[in-house]
Amino acid sequence: MRLTTSIREDSASGDVALNIDKFFQFIIIGDIVDGEAEVTIYNAIAFHYKNAVTNPKVIVSFNINDEETPFLHHDCSRFYQEQVVLNQFWGKASKFSASYRELINKINEISGKKEELEELNVALDNAGDKDGALFITEKKNVVKDVIIAPCSIKESNGSVILNDFFTDVKSELKEHVSNGYWFKTSFISKVENNHQGFKLKVDVRLEDAKYSSSDFKVYIQTNKNYDIKQSSSSIDDKYEVSIEKVYSQNSLKYFKDWEDLGIYKSSLFRMSNGSDVDETVSKSVKKFSASVQFEDIFASRRREISILVFSIVLSLLCSIGLDATRQDTIEFRSLFPSLGNFSIDFLWLGSCLALATKYIFLKYSKTPLPLKTLLITPAIIWFGSYFFFDFQESRYSCEDIVNGGGEFCLSYLQSKLYLIDILVSSLMFTLVSVNYKQFKVVYNNSYARRFMVWVFGR
Repeated sequence: MRLTTSIREDSASGDVALNIDKFFQFIIIGDIVDGEAEVTIYNAIAFHYKNAVTNPKVIVSFNINDEETPFLHHDCSRFYQEQVVLNQFWGKASKFSASYRELINKINEISGKKEELEELNVALDNAGDKDGALFITEKKNVVKDVIIAPCSIKESNGSVILNDFFTDVKSELKEHVSNGYWFKTSFISKVENNHQGFKLKVDVRLEDAKYSSSDFKVYIQTNKNYDIKQSSSSIDDKYEVSIEKVYSQNSLKYFKDWEDLGIYKSSLFRMSNGSDVDETVSKSVKKFSASVQFEDIFASRRREISILVFSIVLSLLCSIGLDATRQDTIEFRSLFPSLGNFSIDFLWLGSCLALATKYIFLKYSKTPLPLKTLLITPAIIWFGSYFFFDFQESRYSCEDIVNGGGEFCLSYLQSKLYLIDILVSSLMFTLVSVNYKQFKVVYNNSYARRFMVWVFGR
C-alpha cells in the first residue's frame, strides 16, 4: 500500500516561508481481510507563516496506490484540549487555558516583548472557533515556545483546507502563535499481503513554499502480530531516519478514540530521527519517505505447526493404504481403477500426493469457498465411501447400475472419482507451479494474469 500525503501552500503570494510547529501523523492499519483494510489517519498540523502573505491557506490531500479513493474527514481539534495526554508528548509544562492573557504572560516571561505581544490577545480571540488555546513549551532546542489556537478544518473535493487566522499579526510576532488543526481521515484500501506480512510505503510531500518544521513525527499502528522485517526511510531523500517499535504505549494515556482503535493491544512504530536531523528539518524540509516491510511474527510458528499436523495425518493415511492385509480386501481394491500394471501401492501414493497438492492449493489460493468445496468433493466422496459403505463385489457394470440400486451406482463411481480427483489435483499442481515460478508465458498474457490473480490474489 502506498500512502501519499500532500501539504500544499495555496496563497496568492510568491516567495512564501512557512513553519510547521507541529506535524504529527498517526497511521492505523486495521485488520486485513480479503486483501483490504480499513485505514485511519490522525493528522495534527500546527503552522504559522514567517512572512506576510495574501489570502494564505494550506491544502492537505491524500492519495492511495494512485487510485481514486473516497476519503472521510472528521475534525478532531478538541484533542488540543486534552492536556493530560499532550503533556506526555509535548512537554510537562504545556498548558491549555481559556485565558489568552495567561498564555501570553508565559510568552512574555520568555520574550520580554510585553508591549508588542499585547496585540496577540486580540489575534487569539479572533482565531479559530474554539474557546482557549494551548501553550507549548519543551526542553528541545529546535522547539520554540508557541501558543496553538485550535481551528476546525474545511473540506473541498476530498481535500482538507487549513486557513491562517494570524494574517494581521506582525511578522516578528508570528513565531509566537500557530494555527492548530487536528483531523481524522479514514478510507478502505487494498493491501498486497500474503501469509508472511505486507508492505507499506509512506510519503509526506511539502509543496509550493519554503518549509521548516520544529517537530515532525510519523507513527504507524498495526495488528499486534506484526513487526518490522526491513525498512528504509529518509528526509528529503538524503537524511536517513529510522522506523522503530514502541514498547511503552501501555504506560501512557491516550485519547479515547485511539483506545477504541486498539492502541494498547497493537504494535506501534514511530519515526525516530537524531538531533542532527531535527536541526536540519527545523531549517528546511521538503519530503519524508518511508518503506516498511511488516512480517507476521507468528506466521512461521503457525506454518510449522500446520505442516507438522498435516505431515502426521499424511503419514497415517499412507500407512493405511500400504498395509498388505488391507490391500487384499475387495472393498479396498474396488477404490482404484484398472490402469495397466500399476500396483495398488502406486495408486495409493498417487492419492496421497494429490491430497498434499490440495492442501497447498487451498492454503494459498484466494478462490471462493464454494469453489474450494467443489474441488475437494470428489476426494471426500471417494475416500469416504470406503469407510462408510460395505461393498461385497469388486466391480459393477453399466448394466448392473441400470438394474441395480444406489449402492451399485456408488461402487461404479468409486474408480471414476479417483481419476477425477487425480485430474483436479494435477490442475491444482500446475497452477501452484505457475504462480510460484511466475512464468512469462502466462503473466505476459492479460487474461491469464487476471485469472492467476483471481486464484491466488496479488
